Amino acid sequence: MPDKMTDSPLTPLTDKTLTRLRSLAKGGGLDPSVIELIETKEKVFAIKGTLTLQAQSETESQQSFGRIKQTPTLRVFASLSELASEVQTLQKSFIQDGRWIDKALEELDKTKGHGWGLEAALLSWSTQKIQLAASESCPTCHGTAQHPCNDCKGIGYLHCYTCEGRGRELCPLCYGHKMDPANPEKKCWQCEGTGYAICRFCHGQGKTVCPTCKGRGSTPCTECNGTGFISQSVTVTQGARLDFTLPSTSGLPSGLLRMMSRIGNDKLAEGHADVALSYTPAEKQKPTDTAQIDLTASLPYADIKIRFAGKGALVNVFGKKGILVGVPPFLDKAVAGARQKLAEAAQGNQALQDALGPTRLMREAFDLVLSGKTHPNHLRRLYPVGLSSEAAKDIMALLMLALKKETAATRLYAAGGCTLGATLVFALLFFVPPIRALLDGLEPAESIATQLVILTATLGLVWAALTYAAKWSLKHRYPSAKVATNQTIGKTGLSALGVITVIYLLMAALS
Repeated sequence: MPDKMTDSPLTPLTDKTLTRLRSLAKGGGLDPSVIELIETKEKVFAIKGTLTLQAQSETESQQSFGRIKQTPTLRVFASLSELASEVQTLQKSFIQDGRWIDKALEELDKTKGHGWGLEAALLSWSTQKIQLAASESCPTCHGTAQHPCNDCKGIGYLHCYTCEGRGRELCPLCYGHKMDPANPEKKCWQCEGTGYAICRFCHGQGKTVCPTCKGRGSTPCTECNGTGFISQSVTVTQGARLDFTLPSTSGLPSGLLRMMSRIGNDKLAEGHADVALSYTPAEKQKPTDTAQIDLTASLPYADIKIRFAGKGALVNVFGKKGILVGVPPFLDKAVAGARQKLAEAAQGNQALQDALGPTRLMREAFDLVLSGKTHPNHLRRLYPVGLSSEAAKDIMALLMLALKKETAATRLYAAGGCTLGATLVFALLFFVPPIRALLDGLEPAESIATQLVILTATLGLVWAALTYAAKWSLKHRYPSAKVATNQTIGKTGLSALGVITVIYLLMAALS
């Protein structure tokens, strides 16, 4: 059951909220006094939760060949059966001695939030990770690492199939006829009239070396990969499974419950609430594989009635971070006049500096756009409440248009100069005989590739020049501002790139 703590005479959450809202109001050009406190209900709620711990002992096994190498952290046994027995003993003793709970509590005490909100989570600690291993002789080869060759049955030789073990074969010249094929009246000179010759394959031995075992009579044991030993490594990881439950939320304000659901129980301890852990074991309790721990989250919350420039609203303030919910977009009306002036500046009917006026919000938005941070969310990070997303989007868009208007002349001159320069470069490339001769001397594919590289390099340089021109113009107008390098080149710059490409293609066709 959640337990409401007694009211505090102090209202730190309310004071912090009012200070923050008044600072935002001042940034929007409003008198901070328009933020008036009507009524506040601020409490610190002690919310009870239960964390169930389930002992977990998991094993990870890996088989290998050869003997296990001894290390300081490895316990090695003489046989695989001894290893299996030790693993079972560790798993049983982990629960029976009951010390796993102390280890889990020690680990939870160091964990942020002590496990609040965690479901189906695994808790482990370094001292409970045990590495075991064992090696024993291969049951197939009995440690010899070899077994008799299946082809020669361990002899190392095979019966010669060409001469059928006799060591000789029909004479390859007379084929056993004993006569010289070139001179039938004479006996065969190769077999000397016997009709037989020494077997070419076994050289008269009647047997050949076994190709499988190369005459050794044995092959490496396939069960132990020729090592003579089979080994097994086991890592026993002991820990606990965590499952959090919130028994009841009756009596908690609906606004607080909505924020808890929105943030998530597992994120509550990340700066929103302080969580305390308590565990009182029953006397003479038998060792068990489960345990329950009580957690208490101290969560500040306030329902504040505030008057924004004469209009009342209920604002919910959640957690130590003071997350605000229900703040109306009171800054939208405050900056409406500045937005109108900004729209006129975007059309070139008013100077941008005059349109910004003394309002801090507008000048901060202006600095963001100059530095290349043009997304509305960049402004919303400075004014997360009080300013609607539509207003932020409109302000950033108008500022970008106004800056384009201010750099339009510079970009136009730069675009004209770049186009003229690119035209001269292309004229030299296609119509000056020595340079043209160099291109004509290349293979067709090489010539096309070279020309494309030149076009691409030219367009890249023009793009860089137009970008720098826009930056130079802004830096000249606003010397103390931080101006980003990646300024937009606008439609003027894009048109210049298109014209340069067309000029290149025309000159290439004419040449």
